[in-house]
Amino acid sequence: DDVKDIFYTALNNGWDKFTFYCPDEYTNCAYDVKKIANESDFITTINNYVHPFNSYKKINTFITGEDEVLIEIEKLYTNEEIDLLNKMIDDIIIELKINKDNITVEDIKKIHDYIASVTTYDDNYDKNDTTTISNKANGALVNKVALCSGYTDAFALFMDKLGVMNFKVSTDTHVWNAIYFEGEWSHIDITWDDDEVNENNTYNFFMISTEDMQKLDISEHYFNQQLYSEIN
Repeated sequence: DDVKDIFYTALNNGWDKFTFYCPDEYTNCAYDVKKIANESDFITTINNYVHPFNSYKKINTFITGEDEVLIEIEKLYTNEEIDLLNKMIDDIIIELKINKDNITVEDIKKIHDYIASVTTYDDNYDKNDTTTISNKANGALVNKVALCSGYTDAFALFMDKLGVMNFKVSTDTHVWNAIYFEGEWSHIDITWDDDEVNENNTYNFFMISTEDMQKLDISEHYFNQQLYSEIN
C-alpha cells in the first residue's frame, strides 16, 4: 500500500519524476514496485482519480540495485494545451452565467449540455495518428470531435474548476464521470447522452445511480466496483 501511495502521490501532485528509496527492512520492495508498475488495473485507476492535467500518457519505472526507484511521468497534456483549455473553460463558465460560489444542478446540466452540443463522436479515430487529440479534452472543446475520454476529461476539467468532487470511471472499452454533489455520488455519461451517439437520450445518463445506470445499459457500463467503491 505504501508503494501504491507513492505512485498516486507523484501523479496527483503533477510531478514529472520522483525518486524514492526502499528501506532495508522492506525486503520485497523492489519486487512489489515491479508488480505494481505492471498492474494495469491499478495504474489505470489512479489516472482516473487525479486532475486530467496531471494524468499520464506513459509512466516509466526504473530500479537501481535493490533500493533506488525512479518514476518518470510523461504527461498527457502539454503546457500549451493546459493554458488554452484553462482560458476556454473560464470563458465558457462566464458565457453560461455560472456562479462558482453557488453551484446548482442546473449549472452542472448546462456544462453537460454544452459539451454534448459542441462535440461530435469521433468514429474515425486512429490511435496510430499522433496528431489526433480526440482522446483528450481539447478534442471535445477545440476540435469539436472526441472519443468518450475526450468528453469525460472536458467535463472533469469543468467540475474541478467549480470545486465539485469528481473522478472518472473506466472499463476496457469506455469511460465516464462520477461526481459528488449534495451529499451523494452519481454517474454522468455525456458520450451516451449525446444525441449523435444515443439519439433522443439527452438525460438518461445524467446524475444517476449505479443501479439505474446498469438497468439502462450493462454491456458498456459494467465496471469493477472494488476499484470505485465510492459509487457503489
